[in-house]
Amino acid sequence: MVTPDAKRTFAALQAMLRRIYIDIEPVTSDGQIFYKKLQSGQFDMAGAAWIGDFDDAGTFLDLLQSASGNNYGHYNSPRYDALLDQANQTVSVSERGALLEQAEQLALNDYAVIPTRFSVTQDIVEPYVKGWIPNLRNFNRSRWLWIDQHARPDRG
Repeated sequence: MVTPDAKRTFAALQAMLRRIYIDIEPVTSDGQIFYKKLQSGQFDMAGAAWIGDFDDAGTFLDLLQSASGNNYGHYNSPRYDALLDQANQTVSVSERGALLEQAEQLALNDYAVIPTRFSVTQDIVEPYVKGWIPNLRNFNRSRWLWIDQHARPDRG
């Protein structure tokens, strides 16, 4: 499924690349076919999205490990893999963060991926609505939400 955001992003990218004499044309595929093509490397350039499964940089950085099944661009950097391995064995949160930051910068310097957009939520939730938990997937079931009548302003 091609979303309106994906179409807009492609149009902007196409216009930018055209300015440096690179012409690209969209090729759309059904979702299953698209991911099979990604996994087998049948693409020159592709757009894929990932939503963080958990609140840690590893949810994104693990995608670029050489042995990852989601490493569609087949990025292969022994140094990157070693930094992630070292980070995953480090107990200190600050040391782990520094190692992950180094790995991220290495991947960006190598153009392993080209981030084009980032999801942002702008949820407006009244302070008296309880049970709302901001999260990476922007997912809150209404059955866990309730109104705190004591926190609600008078409507008099």
